[in-house]
Amino acid sequence: MIKINALDLLERDIFEVEIFSENGDLIHAANERVTPENLLRLYFTDIYVKQSLSDKDKAFLTEKNSVPSVYMSFDEEEAKAVAKYSIYMGELLHFSRLKLKELEQAAYNYNIGVKKIKISDKDNDDFMHLKGEYGYKYLLQELKLPDKVAEVARLYNKDYNCNDFSIANNKLENIPYYHIVAIADYYFNYFRKSNSKEKTIQKMIRIGGKKFNIYILHKFLNKMKDIND
Repeated sequence: MIKINALDLLERDIFEVEIFSENGDLIHAANERVTPENLLRLYFTDIYVKQSLSDKDKAFLTEKNSVPSVYMSFDEEEAKAVAKYSIYMGELLHFSRLKLKELEQAAYNYNIGVKKIKISDKDNDDFMHLKGEYGYKYLLQELKLPDKVAEVARLYNKDYNCNDFSIANNKLENIPYYHIVAIADYYFNYFRKSNSKEKTIQKMIRIGGKKFNIYILHKFLNKMKDIND
């Protein structure tokens, strides 16, 4: 069988091929309607199609590769890593199971807006703003996620007054998800660029409360020191 990405199904009205689990169990039949709910379930699942594909099915799976896309591609490696690091922080903050699920959805999809940005526009000054707005509207209107989840797409990279969210004045459950995703995003991308956990941690400590919620940052970095990733 051939592994596919659930994001390949975003623009589809129906599943044009049968979708299987890693164990070969049928998850969705061909011609079954694609809904935001079943897409969300597939985001965090390894899914496959049969290797013996019809010409129509091959076109379905290779369409985006047969003609160079004019739009930016979604970085699944980044999405999974940022979701993983965000969950680390959510667990350190003792989030409920529901809040951890919301946080995972927010973190995995925080950059989903890139799929609406043309490659030729990626260096524009308003790139981050447009990406955030596209992502926010998609998560809120298409996937029907709560506003506190959808807002992460447009707020994770924006500056805020970190002192307004000191633990002395706010309960842990009131910490916005975008505070967490901002730390996870920076950690992953700086680590990927420097290829050094030590340099990444030192850099984030230097930045500290100028950019991040210092309470979450310290908890996260202390955990990352002891993890082999």
